[in-house]
Amino acid sequence: MVSDLIYKFRHFDHCGHHLRLLSRGELYFAKPKQFNDPFDCFTTLRFDLATEAELIPEYVAQARRYKPDITDEEAQEWAEQEYAREGPESRFDHQHNIRLSREGMDERWRVCTLSADWRSLLMWSHYSDNHRGFCVGFDHKRLCQQLYAEGKSSPFRDFPVSYRDNPPLSVPGRTEHVEAVYRGLNVKHLGWAYEQEHRIVALDLQDPVYSVDPATISEVTLGCQCNESDRARVFEALDVSGASPVVYQALMRHDSYSLYREQLSRQSA
Repeated sequence: MVSDLIYKFRHFDHCGHHLRLLSRGELYFAKPKQFNDPFDCFTTLRFDLATEAELIPEYVAQARRYKPDITDEEAQEWAEQEYAREGPESRFDHQHNIRLSREGMDERWRVCTLSADWRSLLMWSHYSDNHRGFCVGFDHKRLCQQLYAEGKSSPFRDFPVSYRDNPPLSVPGRTEHVEAVYRGLNVKHLGWAYEQEHRIVALDLQDPVYSVDPATISEVTLGCQCNESDRARVFEALDVSGASPVVYQALMRHDSYSLYREQLSRQSA
């Protein structure tokens, strides 16, 4: 089920970069290697299960990626030489294949991580400076309309993350390349299920900072430990953008480990 709103948890950094999400609509797209989980965006590459006939086309495609002007004959010759040079020992070297998988993702893909639930106590603790930060709720439909404005040529894709015990498996030459990539991008270990993550991925994005219309922001929730000066900074950032999302203050419930919230006005800021 797709959420009507998707959320970005942020903290108040010294340089004010995170507040630019409110003032300029800036979303940051990170390389997978920047994440705190080395298994994130990871696919098990099993070269040892692939036949020569399946691997040669993979080497040919690799040659064309790195040498766009290469002829078909040259690409085929290079591929056969690489296949022979690497030998079966390399294809059974699983640590080598792990490096290939991670390098392949870092080379072309960037990821913006969001969540389906503003109430998550762990998300506030881990990503919003122990409830001292803020959480931005985007109108999912309006955000996607902007991201996909270029149609099929859009570099963006978005999807909810699924959680499982083992990473997806890909046999080069047998698994469609794009399918294998998306398998790695949208699966994480079960231990991360509390994040209820929704992610936007971008292919060959030149600038890691992408600005969306601040009007796609429907609401902003301040952490239950957010101080008055930081609360004022949120309203100042919204004044710069001209956006007018609903602003809430998160509060601790007295009888359960949970949060509720109350709407704030400009006067109360």
